[in-house]
Amino acid sequence: MTTTMKPRIAVLNLGVADVARSRAFYEGMGWVARPESSERAVFFELEWSWLALFPREGLAALSKSSAEGSGYPGFCFSHNVKTPEEVNAILERAKELGGSVVLEPEDGPERRIGYMADPDGFQWEVAWTPKWHELTD
Repeated sequence: MTTTMKPRIAVLNLGVADVARSRAFYEGMGWVARPESSERAVFFELEWSWLALFPREGLAALSKSSAEGSGYPGFCFSHNVKTPEEVNAILERAKELGGSVVLEPEDGPERRIGYMADPDGFQWEVAWTPKWHELTD
């Protein structure tokens, strides 16, 4: 029997410097922590997956990896919205909550995209791309 991976991501695990600070950031963005969350780990149930916040050292230890790291990690998360105005509003909210704007919103043909980072520097693309309505419905 051949075992295959289903094309989905069940949980995105982030190793963060301060779990309470990161929890406050994502709750401030409107997300609700699951009841089993604690000071050791926080879980957010998203529409198609979960986001989990763990202390960086603890998460690295699970795979026997070094918690040290620097520079661009080679990935970012994407959050698509229904209107171009929402791109600006979400980036502003991130700044209010201790995050940062990595790239101010830019307009292109049928799109508006900006980039933010959470307090640990994890980057999020915030995009209005109406031709890909399935990402916002």
